[in-house]
Amino acid sequence: MKPSELATRMHDADAHLMILDLRQPSAFTAGHAAGAVSLPIPSTLLKRQAFTLDKLLEMLPPNAARIVSTWRDMSDVVIVDQDSTAAVAGSIIAGMANKFHMAQEGEQGAWRGKIWFLRGGMSACRNTREVDIEYGADEEEEAGADEG
Repeated sequence: MKPSELATRMHDADAHLMILDLRQPSAFTAGHAAGAVSLPIPSTLLKRQAFTLDKLLEMLPPNAARIVSTWRDMSDVVIVDQDSTAAVAGSIIAGMANKFHMAQEGEQGAWRGKIWFLRGGMSACRNTREVDIEYGADEEEEAGADEG
């Protein structure tokens, strides 16, 4: 998906869109697609087939886990990294997408949504200036920082 396509979906009131940002927390805080969920999961875990979506949900902060667990209600799940131009086998994007594919195997009433990756990642968003960008950590991360 190109940044222009993401921007269109983000402004579509009928879209059921989930944006998952796989970059490190510092990169997420420095700017992310509006409404994105930060999922800074180590690439080694994303590449392991035994590391399922359910296991991923267990290691996320509660708010992120709650949001990601609603993926079946979405028409589109968009995976974002820093600058990938292709979702090649062995990449973190392919690893994340595979978690969703594995989660729906054997289910009745298969999910009809689509899994996308953002072509060019957040770098392309910054360059094209088409996607709404937010700055700072999500509310849950900020609350945790205030407590520590």
